[in-house]
Amino acid sequence: MSAPPWEQWNLDAKFLEDLSRWEDDNPESRVDKVLDKLCSANERGKEFFELIPDGTFPARGLFMALAHLVLLAKEITSANREIFLFTNEVVQWIKRIQRAFAANKKKWIRRSFTRQTWENLQEMRDIIDDICQWAAKCLFDSHRPFWEKLKTSKAIETFKNRMTEARKVFHDLEIIKQSQAIDIILNFLHIMRKDQKKIFRTIHRMKSEQQRQLNEILAKLDEAEAKFQEAEAAKERRKEFDHLLSKQAVQDPTHEAQGKRACAKETRLGYLDEIKHWASDVTSSSGNFLWLTGDPGCGKSAITASLVEHSRDNNTLWAEFFINRNNRNTTNPNSYFPTIVHQFAKRLSPEDQDRFYDQLLPASGNMSKFPTTMSSEQAQELFVKAIYIASRLNHGQPIVIIIDGLDETDKIHLGSTATIISNLFASLSDCPNAKVFISSQTEDEIRNPFAHSMQGGNHVKKIHLDTTASFDEVASYMCKSLMQIWKENTLPADKWPKDEVLDSLANHASGLFIWAVTAIEFFRQQVRERGHERLSFLLNDLTSKGSLDINALYGYIIIETYSQSGTADDSDANWVYETFRRLVGAIVVLSEPLPLGDLGHLLNLRQPLPASTEVDVIQFARRLRTILINGTEAVTSETIPRLHRSFIEYVTSDQIDNHFQVDVRSSHCELGICCLIQLTQVHLATASYWMPAVFRYASRFWLHHLSSSELANGILSTYPITNIHDIQSLKQMASTKISVPPTGLVVSSSSVIISVLDQTCAWDINSGLIAGGVSLAKIKLNKLPKRAHSRLSRSQAWVSPPAIVGTLPSSSAQIGWALARDQIGLWDINADKEMLPLTTFSHAK
Repeated sequence: MSAPPWEQWNLDAKFLEDLSRWEDDNPESRVDKVLDKLCSANERGKEFFELIPDGTFPARGLFMALAHLVLLAKEITSANREIFLFTNEVVQWIKRIQRAFAANKKKWIRRSFTRQTWENLQEMRDIIDDICQWAAKCLFDSHRPFWEKLKTSKAIETFKNRMTEARKVFHDLEIIKQSQAIDIILNFLHIMRKDQKKIFRTIHRMKSEQQRQLNEILAKLDEAEAKFQEAEAAKERRKEFDHLLSKQAVQDPTHEAQGKRACAKETRLGYLDEIKHWASDVTSSSGNFLWLTGDPGCGKSAITASLVEHSRDNNTLWAEFFINRNNRNTTNPNSYFPTIVHQFAKRLSPEDQDRFYDQLLPASGNMSKFPTTMSSEQAQELFVKAIYIASRLNHGQPIVIIIDGLDETDKIHLGSTATIISNLFASLSDCPNAKVFISSQTEDEIRNPFAHSMQGGNHVKKIHLDTTASFDEVASYMCKSLMQIWKENTLPADKWPKDEVLDSLANHASGLFIWAVTAIEFFRQQVRERGHERLSFLLNDLTSKGSLDINALYGYIIIETYSQSGTADDSDANWVYETFRRLVGAIVVLSEPLPLGDLGHLLNLRQPLPASTEVDVIQFARRLRTILINGTEAVTSETIPRLHRSFIEYVTSDQIDNHFQVDVRSSHCELGICCLIQLTQVHLATASYWMPAVFRYASRFWLHHLSSSELANGILSTYPITNIHDIQSLKQMASTKISVPPTGLVVSSSSVIISVLDQTCAWDINSGLIAGGVSLAKIKLNKLPKRAHSRLSRSQAWVSPPAIVGTLPSSSAQIGWALARDQIGLWDINADKEMLPLTTFSHAK
């Protein structure tokens, strides 16, 4: 059979997809509408075939074929009905196939529209094409007789029978759909059977890979968990170590907190330049240590404070520790290295701080074995090791550590402390950027070990402040300061002191800055209080005197201050002198600085009966501010008195007039008893867990003051507490509110137990925290017998009746004690003798 006169068309997936897309885009040219146009058309020839859409119409080949059947029907009217029905049936059948194909949305299902189905559809396409080719031959074959065309109906019937036989393969659309599903399943089963082993191998390989990945994830999780646990443990160790350091460290040993002022402008420039050059020189030849020495008052602390400020400004200061004999917290050498290392840590960033602590911590992690007292072990394990770590963290940059007033260390430990520090001189040679500055007087306890360790090496640079060399500088400072006083008070120029007066002042100072500073502040105060005439008198008066050293200057200031009020000839002169001794004595022996308001509250110093007027501590300090107060700020209840070491040595020595001489032991005794009185007078109804400064001071230092007085053996050592077994339980109990005054008191080295009726309260000495709520029976406090009260009241030796009485339990006797305003008594209660006071601390001379 020759090729048909129309385009080849195939009843396949592409045909059905293209036909669906065409009808969606061109609804007016659907196949049924195209067939209707052909059947109803009157055109013949070329115009008839132009009714079929051209271009992208996917069924153009099919409809070109069917068009020949339609033309044949129009030629043979007797067969046109059968032909039209046949062509319509063909088109409707194709549309059903198209809809069934389009219903399968998923592409992989359409592609699997069964192999057998596509074969059957192709057979149907061939039947349709054969019929259309027969119609074309009937129309255009001029050699065939016309009567053969009359057999058209029979031929069509024959083709219809062939098509019916072909459609028996799938009778209707339901069978087609079922065959689709079955063929898909069969197709998958075929593939699975074919590749079953391959699939199993792939699954096994995937499971193995997943297991490997899971094992890796679990291993990483275990590693991460171990690292987390290790990090948490390290964090806890660092926290514990930081807590250990902070407990031992002094909270604020800076020069500001200890009342040390830097050098005045344009003074000590030569020394400061030399020291600054050493501090910035990180070469191995410059030495790790610098020891600044000099006599009291020559300006060591001022130079040290200036170095601190300079090092802060250029960010090289890592630690500073100003030792102050008036602050016992700073004189304990056990706190020196922990404080310095704690300041190291606070200076670092959080990341560097962690590295710092990790390297500094003991390898065992056992904090209990870490040295907590000043020793060679502590020096190496804490101080030296910390400097090496800091040196690596801050490589090439100076690490400046400043210690001022080493000679003010507790005298009991000064020699051993100096020896331990001197043994460190050669231990930092591998850290050329470590710069340790130490200032002190040349006490034998310091000079001997330092001199021995300085032999045969350049580890230590020593600078001695020579007062002879600073003579001109001190003279210049005094001249400039006097000019400042002249400007501040607009004094007349013709009153400016003559050169011989200035020279005399310079000779008196003899290069001591403390002399110059004290004299200038005294001049400034006198001008402010009594006018410029007073200044002229003082300048001339001082010039007329011979040699006037620092002690003579202190004496001169005291005498001039008290002579102004004329009290030297008054009947109450003795009380005036006693007030001086007791107030200044209290400041001398204070274990830590107290503001004037708190100091007055602690002493509660009152004039003798009958006046009993409270002493104005603030006014007292204002009159003597030249020697009691640093700086020029107004003196208030918040002002903290500061005494120079040279004045302390003078006021407690035999060089001072005995009216003003301070007895250190008596001052300790008074403060100790004042502390005990404070402890017994606190009303807990209004008290908080954290006590006021006065009470906290009393709870921390009463033992020290009494131990430093002549009462130490009688009160604290001979009669230890033996019947208090559970002090720790007291600390854990809630505060007890007490509305009545205490009736008895028991003291020990760790706590103060105050009894009130049937209850007791305990104060922890170190923290000032209150605990309570324990019955009297548990503590077994002893009350003072009635006969003891009667003997006490009959005694004529008490200046005033004792306000507080109690007992101290003892294994050998029952010891009674009493506190009056200025007296303390201690005796054997059962002894048949008068209950006399043990001592009176009125400081009477």
